[in-house]
Amino acid sequence: MIMGTRQLSGTLAVFALAIGLAQTALTNDAVIKMAKAGLGEEVILSSVNAQPGKYATSTDDLIALKGAGVGDKVIAAMVAKEAAGSAPKAELPVVAKDGILLPDELGIYFLKDKKYIPVRPEILNLRTARAAAAFTYGIKAAKVNGWVQGRHSPTHVGPSAEFVLKLPEGTDPAEYICVRFNVKRDRREVELARGRINISISTVRAAVPFQSEKLAKQIYQLKFGTFSAGEYGLLPPGANVSSNAASAGKIYAFLVE
Repeated sequence: MIMGTRQLSGTLAVFALAIGLAQTALTNDAVIKMAKAGLGEEVILSSVNAQPGKYATSTDDLIALKGAGVGDKVIAAMVAKEAAGSAPKAELPVVAKDGILLPDELGIYFLKDKKYIPVRPEILNLRTARAAAAFTYGIKAAKVNGWVQGRHSPTHVGPSAEFVLKLPEGTDPAEYICVRFNVKRDRREVELARGRINISISTVRAAVPFQSEKLAKQIYQLKFGTFSAGEYGLLPPGANVSSNAASAGKIYAFLVE
């Protein structure tokens, strides 16, 4: 059957309208134009579901759509699309360069079986002892010792262990200090500092050097090289003690096998 010239022109106009609308986000006016141009409800519904859209869905707007001949299915789809577009989008997890998910909670982690496992903190007991004046030429001095209960940490890692820090805002990885413990009969000990009264912890003697590389916002990888076998711990920032106090803090201890 041969299509008449007028009918052909009308069909081409409808197709041109549909193609033009496909190039931009749909609106209430665009949907009304499609309805008035004679496009079927299923065609308009497919367009609403397939294309981006910015719809007004107040009570008056819905009444106006209905009055313009827009079908109920299309109106319902417009309302659903607008509701989905206004919902807050969930943040995607931060991913390391090698595809391993980085931690999203504050703490210290080590890599095991392509997952970052949290290092559980242990209690670090701090004790400050005064040195005898006879050995310091009359100047009052003190020594700070730290110890953790138990000969070995429950966290075991290998010599080439990879550690990652998720830091609070305003904290730098350089504020963390890694120490190596001396293992005693029932505990792990480390000399943290010695000097004059009112000293702050300075682990010059026991510190293990490391470098850091930023992986993402507030997330850093610690680079130690290869560890020797032994007991270690990462001391978080802010550990200060007075010269005559016995106190306790926390340390992220681990055993290198």
